Amino acid sequence: MFGAACAVLALIHLGIAPIQRLAFPYLLRQMMHERLVTAMQQAELDPERLAAQRVIVLRAPDLVVGLHAFFYRTLYRLPMPISWRTLSWAPCSHRFRRIAVDTLEMELVGGELEAPTWRPATSSSSRVSGQP
Repeated sequence: MFGAACAVLALIHLGIAPIQRLAFPYLLRQMMHERLVTAMQQAELDPERLAAQRVIVLRAPDLVVGLHAFFYRTLYRLPMPISWRTLSWAPCSHRFRRIAVDTLEMELVGGELEAPTWRPATSSSSRVSGQP
């Protein structure tokens, strides 16, 4: 009985674990890539005017889309804007309010920014001022 248990553990650690370590990054990349491709296909961007504009993504659905969309467009040599900024990918409701001609206020409703040094009690808000 003890020998069979050792054989099973050896098979798991010496056979299956290395295969998992090789396959997992590939599978993870495929899953993330599909979500990113879908997001880029659904984005409402005018390729003819994009090079002369600044893109501000108010709320990305998650970290993968929020962080990697710019790199995806660069990698596949898609038309690029002057700048690409993602304001939030927090998994909560957002409320946006224009408080001046060049300022937009963002409030996270029922959530908070994931920052280790700054934790608001109930909700958080950020302001983004326009740049010339």
